[in-house]
Amino acid sequence: MLEEIQNRFGKLFVWFLVIMELVSISSLIAVSFSQEHFQAISQGIYPDSDILFNSLFLDIIVSETLGYLLFVLLFIAIGKEFLIKQLKLRVYYNIGLLVFLLSVNGLVFNALYAPIPG
Repeated sequence: MLEEIQNRFGKLFVWFLVIMELVSISSLIAVSFSQEHFQAISQGIYPDSDILFNSLFLDIIVSETLGYLLFVLLFIAIGKEFLIKQLKLRVYYNIGLLVFLLSVNGLVFNALYAPIPG
């Protein structure tokens, strides 16, 4: 009985992690397809620079090409749940992916919304 409860809790925890991954990927997709908006702001701050906010990192991240690649990652994040059968492996994989995605989200949003120096 206890093992069944742990198994159900584990499955519920895995799906919670998957939902958090999908939210994280979706936020990156939304940023990547908002290039025109951020480009207009960037041209007001750095009129002589063709690079978004004078940052190559942001110029790469905020691009439609990366947005399409993130759509593929969205489907991979869902598909892996049906391919990986071992619950413990799914938990570790999802935690690792979620930590990576949240780190990228933090870097991107910090770079986009940080105060402008000077």
